[in-house]
Amino acid sequence: IDLYIRQGTKIDVTDGIWFGNKHWRCEDAGLDIRQIEGFDDGKFWVQNIAASLPLELVELLGRDIETALDLCAAPGGKTMQMVDMGWDVTAVDVSSRRLQRLSENLVRCHMDESVELVRSDVRRYPAEKTFDVVLLDAPCTATGTIRRHPDLLWQKGEETVDELTLLQAEMLKHARHFVKKDGLLVYAVCSLLKDEGERQIEQFLSQFPQFYMESIVLPEWLNTHVEILNTGSLRILPDHLMEKGGMDGFYIAILRHG
Repeated sequence: IDLYIRQGTKIDVTDGIWFGNKHWRCEDAGLDIRQIEGFDDGKFWVQNIAASLPLELVELLGRDIETALDLCAAPGGKTMQMVDMGWDVTAVDVSSRRLQRLSENLVRCHMDESVELVRSDVRRYPAEKTFDVVLLDAPCTATGTIRRHPDLLWQKGEETVDELTLLQAEMLKHARHFVKKDGLLVYAVCSLLKDEGERQIEQFLSQFPQFYMESIVLPEWLNTHVEILNTGSLRILPDHLMEKGGMDGFYIAILRHG
């Protein structure tokens, strides 16, 4: 179980592994996190360390950020990260059930007044406002979670991949409308497939040359374990940090609106 610890807070834990000062991994799969002191006060939430990386990479850029849009936001780990960073957040998701779960998480963490929740298909969400940061953690095959769900490879067929890559491309194309001039568009998928990652971004940049790849800076706890791709994006594999239990596979690209 991976926990994200809010800035300026501490939790009383002894058995586990720290990744930097924000991520704690408990190796007891049967742990009831509700019994950890600070749960009711919203000092932490469950979030895989790889899933928290896109926004941690944005934070390391050291930019002055005030507003953020979280597309496909539920269940809300990244939304709460944004609030924890002090940003004004709008969170969009198409599922009422998942938005309800996000709302419950925000209430527990005393963040419900800091986030505007919107139920909408990302592709049809009206572009009435622009933001400093737009995050699209897109629907994908989730093949990056194979270390935790090894049966995934038997469940995902070619037709599923084709449908998802088309959906990702449509979402990316629409997401660009929400990015301020000189703002950031962050694309992430928990997939190991290049069609959902590298090729998706390559195609987007060829269509919209006003966007270009932002240089990524790695956190200290990770920088000796992975390499930034020559394109400037980041590919995380399940065997990275294997001596500490590994992590989910992820592809992350940070694009600047030039």
